[in-house]
Amino acid sequence: MVNLGRSWGCRTCKQRRIKCDENEPACKRCTKSGYTCPGYESEKPLRIRFKDETASVVHRSGSGPAHVPAPAGLQENFETQALNFFVMNFATAGRDQVSSRGLWESVAPTISASPASSPVSDAATAVGGILFNVWRLHRDGPRARNPAFIRAIRGLRKRLREGPIDGPEVLMTILLLQFHENIAAVFGLRPASKTHYNGALALIQSLPTESFSTVASRGLLLNVLSIEVSLAIRECQPVDPGLIPWFASLPYTMPRTPAMKLNWIGISVANIQHSFQVLLKSHPRCSDGQCSHKTDVTTIYKAILDVQKASSEWLTDAPEYWLPRKWTPWPKTHIPMYQETCEVYPSVQVASVFNTYRGFQLIINKILSIMQTHGWLEPHMGPQDTSETIQSVVDSMCYSIPFYLGDRDGALYITDLTNPKSQFVYPAYHNMQDPPIAKEHILSEDIHRKHATAYGAWHSMYPLSLLLGLFGKHAGYDCECLTRTIRPGQLTWIGSQLFRMMKMYALDEGMGVVPDSPEECAKAVRRALRSMAGV
Repeated sequence: MVNLGRSWGCRTCKQRRIKCDENEPACKRCTKSGYTCPGYESEKPLRIRFKDETASVVHRSGSGPAHVPAPAGLQENFETQALNFFVMNFATAGRDQVSSRGLWESVAPTISASPASSPVSDAATAVGGILFNVWRLHRDGPRARNPAFIRAIRGLRKRLREGPIDGPEVLMTILLLQFHENIAAVFGLRPASKTHYNGALALIQSLPTESFSTVASRGLLLNVLSIEVSLAIRECQPVDPGLIPWFASLPYTMPRTPAMKLNWIGISVANIQHSFQVLLKSHPRCSDGQCSHKTDVTTIYKAILDVQKASSEWLTDAPEYWLPRKWTPWPKTHIPMYQETCEVYPSVQVASVFNTYRGFQLIINKILSIMQTHGWLEPHMGPQDTSETIQSVVDSMCYSIPFYLGDRDGALYITDLTNPKSQFVYPAYHNMQDPPIAKEHILSEDIHRKHATAYGAWHSMYPLSLLLGLFGKHAGYDCECLTRTIRPGQLTWIGSQLFRMMKMYALDEGMGVVPDSPEECAKAVRRALRSMAGV
């Protein structure tokens, strides 16, 4: 449970050595005794401890059928349980700073360092509430009433209006509210609003860089940059040029993690993609002899070479124990695999960082492939054999899907996070006879099971929706140069795994209207994930 620590009464009650009721705006002790209540310490830290109560919640609610309303006893302390559920199962389990995208690892430290009046705890509780309802298969799911969300919005407005503004505290609040919106969008299969994210950008640009001096606050900046890159790529827009100098001015305060380094590659990829899209729309069918934009083609090609060089260096510099390894099941399992192959990683986070890297490679090679088809590449520019590279990257993304989803083929429920002897298998190093990496890099069976159960299906959305978006029937290109680069039947397998992921989140049982085709499903998922960086 959440423990708020010792009481923080008003100064008068402390001096009189009597218990303060901490009533707002003035305590009743002072009012009844004729004293003027001086109020409470405006910057008192909210000292909290988290306790995993998921198992006790399951015991009280039962492991019964889906869509059963929570019993009355569960409702009484819903917000406390929801906050603990979120922190213990999502913000801490199986995570580390090396593979961090900057948000979840900063939740508990930021809440603990924030004043009691901060809206950040309400924002975290709101996220916990929506996740809690999803995992309990509540009949209204993400649409269920969430008072903590309303309190967080009101508290944030008050904080911004009255001050003082603590950069990390307010930024965390905004990012949590944006994540709440992303969850609601995914389960409603609708586009996510960027209102909160736009507020985050305005906030960080209005504050001095010294406002973000702690490890947790620097992680939040990393998350904002990740979202900016993700948005630009999904919307085929350039990264806001006004933001790049701001982030570039923080070389000694931003974490130099592999995820951070990958963001800078992503900025170049987004800008190349946008430039190429503009060029393609200008004259989609012209040949090399007719092309009037040779200068633009040359500029894009040189930028692609720079990205390829940076990508090669990134892969070389990645920790060796991060590299994907072929999983040899022992004993044999019935996990759906493409070409009977599964590759494992130290964690879901690491797998997702790699799939972000692969996504960049697909975008770059897609552009090269279309340029070749249009005859835009001059002899000294290549030609580069993109088909082999594209197939290899697509294969690697497919090999990661069993790592995310395991052999699960039904709706996830809260008991899946608490049952230490679950019958479901998630491939990992701990269930290999001879793990090829050092023991200190291998998560224990219990932690990995919780880690993969909590985030696996969520993180599979990106590679599955990306692949269907790039290679599906409605990819938006006037040539078949991309669909010819992957094996027959591979896209069908990818679509089946997307449907399996949606079934795991009960999206096929009333939480949203699921489109009939995999391509339409992928399109809906990508719309919902528009302002969502990997977490």
